[in-house]
Amino acid sequence: MKPENIADHDRSQKRFAILLIAIGCGLACGLSFAIIWISNYYAQSNPTIPGFPKNDQFTVNSCTFFGTAPSYTAINMSIQNTGTSAWTISSTGGQVNSLTGLTVKSCGNGGNLNCTNGKTINIYITTPCTSGNQYSITLLLSDGNKITYVAQAP
Repeated sequence: MKPENIADHDRSQKRFAILLIAIGCGLACGLSFAIIWISNYYAQSNPTIPGFPKNDQFTVNSCTFFGTAPSYTAINMSIQNTGTSAWTISSTGGQVNSLTGLTVKSCGNGGNLNCTNGKTINIYITTPCTSGNQYSITLLLSDGNKITYVAQAP
C-alpha cells in the first residue's frame, strides 16, 4: 500500500470507531429512557404486576384550613378512594412541610382512618399554619404508600 493510502485507511478506521461509540451511547441512552418509562408506567397504572407497589388511588375533594386568619390551627381534608381496594391512613403518619409524625384524626367515619373503594374519608391534622404560605401535606398509608397534596393557606 502506498503511504497516502495507509494514512487514509487509518483515518477511516478512527472515524468508524468514533461512529460506533456514538451509536453505542445513543442506544444506551435510549434503552435507559425506555426502562425508566416502562417502570414508571407500570408502577402507576398496573398494581397487579409483581415487584411494583400497590396502586392506591385517591382524589382530594377539599383541603381547608381551620381557625382564624392569619393563624390557623389545623388542616381539614376530604379524600375519596377512587381505587379498587381499601387503604388506611396511619394515625401518626402525617407530615406538613418538614414537620413529621403529626397525628391524623378522622372527622366522622366512626373515628376510623380506613377508606373503602368509592367512599370518602374526612380527616384533620393539628398544626400551625399562616395565611399566604404553601403547605405540602403527606399522609402515610398503612401499606407504605403516601398521599401527597399541596395547598396554600388563604
